[in-house]
Amino acid sequence: MRKQGTGSIVIRTVVILLALAIGVVIFLALLPQLFSADISFGPHTSPCSTPYVAIKNTGLLPFILGEWEVKYEATGYVYGLPKQILFPGRAIRVWSASGENDAYNLYAGRMEREWGVNGLVVHGKSPVYGEISWWQSCD
Repeated sequence: MRKQGTGSIVIRTVVILLALAIGVVIFLALLPQLFSADISFGPHTSPCSTPYVAIKNTGLLPFILGEWEVKYEATGYVYGLPKQILFPGRAIRVWSASGENDAYNLYAGRMEREWGVNGLVVHGKSPVYGEISWWQSCD
């Protein structure tokens, strides 16, 4: 049996470490694409109100909406989203009014049928960015 020299062991170790480092760099470069979301506000039915907020998973991996909320700062009202998985490419609308929740629509059950746009904040958590917020204002 042939004995390996320490030189070949060092070379193999360096090659393995280099491959791991390249893998980490590629993973970190792709990370923002794995977990990303797009928030849009529904059509304005008046200059300063909208019936819903849409959350779309634009990433490559699913995420849980349970740590997300829609907050209307003018009144302090907060609607916490249920622990529901939002798969890549899927969107869900969060309506201000009452209704029956389904896979595409969540209803906050407010007396007002529309969200006032000033002070409307969508707040969530991202595995990549940590806590993130989107807000809309009426100019």
